[in-house]
Amino acid sequence: MPLSNRDEVILRVFQRHYTKGAAEVLFSLEDIREAIRESGYTEHNIPDLRYQYTSGRAPLPKAIDDLGPWMIQGRGKSKYAFVKLSRPLAVSLPDDLMIIPIPDATPQIVLE
Repeated sequence: MPLSNRDEVILRVFQRHYTKGAAEVLFSLEDIREAIRESGYTEHNIPDLRYQYTSGRAPLPKAIDDLGPWMIQGRGKSKYAFVKLSRPLAVSLPDDLMIIPIPDATPQIVLE
């Protein structure tokens, strides 16, 4: 699957600063701007590019996740870090959970 423009930009930032075995990869908003210029991608909301990954709206690109679970944390004004996690943040639920039906208690006037 091809990378989206934003995935390509955040991957460029990660690869530029990553060293093998690092637990933290520091970068800045200016690094994101530089990666945008290099990729030829037009981005009108540069802070949102980083925010989409910190908010959970989008997962980090597979090439980053292949090196372990990572998340982005703030490190000051316009400064950030990819931080390596000991385990993924994703929660998986067992398939055999018991379903408990809950009666609909919506008042009749609301239903109308």
